[in-house]
Amino acid sequence: MKRSFNVYAFVALTVVSYEAIRGAIAFKVTSNEAVPLSTLSFSAAEIGAGKIIDAVDECLSRRMMAADMDDWKLLRLNKVRRAEIVSKLVQANISLREFGEQWSDDEATIEATKLAGRQAAEEIAHKEFEELIHTTLSGSNLSPSAVQEFATKMEEMAEMCGQGEEGAGLASDELKVLKGNVSAMESTIAHELAVYAENLCQVQVLDTDFFVMHLGGVSDCSELIGLSLMAKAQRAGQHLDYYAKSALVLHNQENGVGHHFVQLLKGHGNRETTTNVATFQAILQNASQASAEHLPTMARLRLLDLKHYEHVHGYTVESYCRGNRLGVAPWVRESPEIQNYVDCLCVRQQPSLLCDAQHLQELESIRPIVMKRLQEAKSAASPAALMQIAESVKRTIGLGPCGDSALGISCSLCVDSVCMDGGGGFSVDHIAALTTLLKGPSGCITGSCGICVGVKPGDPLTFNLDIGVSSKCNSRAAMFTSFSISATLSLCIGGVLGQIADAIGWGACMELAKVAYRPFINKMTVTLSLPIFLPPPLGVSAGIEVNLNLGDLTPAVYKHCAKQGHKEYNCLQSMFDARGPTGISLGVDVLIGAKIPVLGSVGKWVRILGFEVAETDNSRELAMNKAGVTVEYIGSNPDGGELCGKTFSNVDCIQKAGNKGYRANAKDQHNDKFRVYRNPSDSNHPRAWCVRRVDQWNAAWGMQLEIACKVDNSQGGGGGILIPMGSTHHEKKCVMPSQPVRCHWWSGNRGHRLGFATNDDGFKISQKGGRVCAHLEHRRRRRRRHRRRRRNSNGWDMNLVLECDPKGTVVDYVVQDVNFGTSKTNYRCVLPTHKMECEHDAGNALKRANNHQSGDTFNIWNSHTEHLCARRTDQQKGWGMDLKVQCKQREQLWGKTTVRIGTSSEQEKCVAEPVKHLRCDDISGNPQYRSSGTDKPDSFFVEQRHGKVCARRTDHTDRRREFRRRRRDRRRNAGWGVDLQIECKVLVGPWARVDIGRSSTPSGYKCVLPSHKLECDADAGDVNKRLNPSRHGDTFVIWTSHTDHICARRTDVIGGWAMHLQIQCKKKVAHEWKPVRVRIGYSNKKEKCIKEPSNKIMCDSLAANPEYRFNNINLGHTFKIEHRGNKICVRRTDKKRSWARSTSFNLRINCKEFPYPVRGR
Repeated sequence: MKRSFNVYAFVALTVVSYEAIRGAIAFKVTSNEAVPLSTLSFSAAEIGAGKIIDAVDECLSRRMMAADMDDWKLLRLNKVRRAEIVSKLVQANISLREFGEQWSDDEATIEATKLAGRQAAEEIAHKEFEELIHTTLSGSNLSPSAVQEFATKMEEMAEMCGQGEEGAGLASDELKVLKGNVSAMESTIAHELAVYAENLCQVQVLDTDFFVMHLGGVSDCSELIGLSLMAKAQRAGQHLDYYAKSALVLHNQENGVGHHFVQLLKGHGNRETTTNVATFQAILQNASQASAEHLPTMARLRLLDLKHYEHVHGYTVESYCRGNRLGVAPWVRESPEIQNYVDCLCVRQQPSLLCDAQHLQELESIRPIVMKRLQEAKSAASPAALMQIAESVKRTIGLGPCGDSALGISCSLCVDSVCMDGGGGFSVDHIAALTTLLKGPSGCITGSCGICVGVKPGDPLTFNLDIGVSSKCNSRAAMFTSFSISATLSLCIGGVLGQIADAIGWGACMELAKVAYRPFINKMTVTLSLPIFLPPPLGVSAGIEVNLNLGDLTPAVYKHCAKQGHKEYNCLQSMFDARGPTGISLGVDVLIGAKIPVLGSVGKWVRILGFEVAETDNSRELAMNKAGVTVEYIGSNPDGGELCGKTFSNVDCIQKAGNKGYRANAKDQHNDKFRVYRNPSDSNHPRAWCVRRVDQWNAAWGMQLEIACKVDNSQGGGGGILIPMGSTHHEKKCVMPSQPVRCHWWSGNRGHRLGFATNDDGFKISQKGGRVCAHLEHRRRRRRRHRRRRRNSNGWDMNLVLECDPKGTVVDYVVQDVNFGTSKTNYRCVLPTHKMECEHDAGNALKRANNHQSGDTFNIWNSHTEHLCARRTDQQKGWGMDLKVQCKQREQLWGKTTVRIGTSSEQEKCVAEPVKHLRCDDISGNPQYRSSGTDKPDSFFVEQRHGKVCARRTDHTDRRREFRRRRRDRRRNAGWGVDLQIECKVLVGPWARVDIGRSSTPSGYKCVLPSHKLECDADAGDVNKRLNPSRHGDTFVIWTSHTDHICARRTDVIGGWAMHLQIQCKKKVAHEWKPVRVRIGYSNKKEKCIKEPSNKIMCDSLAANPEYRFNNINLGHTFKIEHRGNKICVRRTDKKRSWARSTSFNLRINCKEFPYPVRGR
């Protein structure tokens, strides 16, 4: 990669004119449909508030319309709108009550709303700015006048810095100082001279922020989005300034670097000028190397690195060099080409432009190696592993203490000399303890905390936060969102992302930045470029954006919002919006300027590796739960009059719950007024409610009305079971309820079904085979509003939900949807983790869980491998629908994991077992069972050997014609191209540790008596599975004897072993006995009996043999044990003689002691 590509690609990506940006984002839109609030007849304050709301809505209207189908952007635009209105109302000294009665002028709520809006605006601006840059790549970006101004000032600066008398004098002084050994004082003088010269050569002639001025003047009618866009444009200008100043420092009449840079600016976007790139590249390199001995020039270039290197690369020269000393991956440290560059930049401290030029060729030689590593990392970070993390985060369990530790936090904090100290991990609310120390209106806080959280499972990213606190809080209300703590953040990359980290040169945890942590809402945000330890000429960059939700809101916040009365829900939603969901985005970009496999040849930054995941933004739901409310969807009422229905919960609604400021659809600011009341026809039912518009009696309304009501289960009644029937394309649909129910035939009709849908569809409800069925009997015919909209001619579109009475039967199952998805083969099998019971016709049209109009029929069954399978029966081929069926899920059988075997050039490939207690079925690699490449016919035989999972391709094998197979294998590769991924079972606990210990028995095996009946893997004693840390290659076979002993036999050699063997086995049943040691002792006869009066001890007949007994296992004595009444008798069987004291054979055996008598007296 050549440096000119860096410069030119940056020009192509960042030089966006003020006019282009402003034309794209600064707009005004008027609407002919909505009536501006400011034109209505209200008080002066209401008119002022109306004008503000109108202005914000007009500003955001085009974005709103453009994002009509983009839920991600709509959610953030609504947060921006809310924050803009609140900010402007506060600025205008207008009470927030004008925004709605549900609002108050609470400072904490206002600050939280602003914070949420700023974060949403930053996300929108980031996306818009990137899109804008890419859409303007083909056009001229800097205006001709701006380029001409730059060219003129460049000429003046070249004259002053290169040929002026003062410039020449300064150069002479620098040369004298810098020659020979430089003392600390001389270094300081040289630095000051260089600073003065650099200032002289740019401040008086060329503005320091020339390009920032021409790119950073971005405005937007939305203040929040405009500020974010301006910040991004200013950063782009600083980036370009670095290259401009570098060109000016190197420019003279001979090389003309500055002139060529101007030509690049003038010709940007024209294909004809692309040849100038090669010219500029050669001139820049030659100028850098020609100036290597000119110490003043080198000093100025080093100063540019000191001031502007971070703007270009996202990290300083110092952090790059420190990382190469401490945190670099081994392969980077061992590369002579990379280390030569590091020596130039970090040891000899040469300017980065000179190092780039001098080491360009040797770095180009290792580019294929770097690209290969990146491609391998991309393949290694399997979608299945990343999806596992993604699903965990989406289930809001994505963060926890680092590693296996139960502790994640330790703190020592003081407020005005009153201190709290201790650990406690995440189970202790340290911030709540801190708030109890804040007694007065202000307090001086000092102390420190250490926090370590990791993304679960597997800790692919861990964040180590060292917090130092020193602050004063003058307002406890605003403190919740504005009070932040300075902290140092370190990031560790590992787990499934370790391949990505290694590919970009990471080898350890790195200190990244100073961050702001908001403790009262448990929020920490980090956005930065990762320091890449590959030389910049290789064109690799990486960035990470993180919003860490470190926990729940603190009790202080809940207590504050609880004081707001009926405004509690709005206060909490503002706080949850400000905290935001946990989200992590990690990406590796490559500046492409040459042919790269798969990606092709392009001239821009391309993301080739990425990991991005975020929780679902459930701020609204969290606020509802914490405030004890539920949001009921009422919808529109085009017919007008009274609209009655049933809510989904027992609720208590206030009469004005539908009015502006109270309604849950807060973005709808229409002044329609409603009355919410209990249904007079069913006044005793806690779910039966009616809504009527009252500002215009019996008038209709078009808004999608939602009301927030308090959950109230104290009224009794309404305890029916909800049956979600949903919609269907067929005239009938049957679903499986969560428990046996009794439904009335009319429970699907309007007024009886749940919800407030205005459809007059009539249903007949029936029950058959444990399912509840809805049959559409009649439908109200309505005129279609859109010609192109296809009407559901057979079924219904409404989300039908019934309420039925429970039969009171206790069930031991839950109803679960099983997703088979689409299939290219005639049948498809999935691996469940629980015991599943499915009806054989559960996939047919009237029973399947997915709504699809086709009449495909299926047979559902459990295979011999405990897979759940679906076969299409109407045709002998696959299917295109996303097939889902309802089944009864009972007890858990095992967990499951995806094993990635990948592609292979051989007929067999083995990979290490990713987890312990793995069970892979031999057919799990076939197209009907595997989780990838199901469209390929390749079949495999899967087996586990010595801690590895092996797959052997079998569809190439023809046993009847072996010679043909061999000839065919010579002509073509016997491997496969499918990225083979299979699902395997993972046994779940409880687990027991079994200490088998050492063995010197003559037979070569040893048995021990556990306290449970156990199930052990046959290879549980091998090096990859055993619990003891010995790395010897001893292999064992493990089995359970008929006496419930756990036995181990060494298989790699004949004989015993010296290691203390420990294995892990699964408990099959609850605790049954306690192992007890029984001393038989010596005997002068061949048989001896001892008394056991409790009758609770049972000794197995083989318990005295060498493989089972406790002592003298090296001797070959064998015995038979019998129980005679209340006696335990032992008889020697290998010889007809005693075992006297003279033989030192003090016999002791292991027996089972039960909590109850096991033998009769």
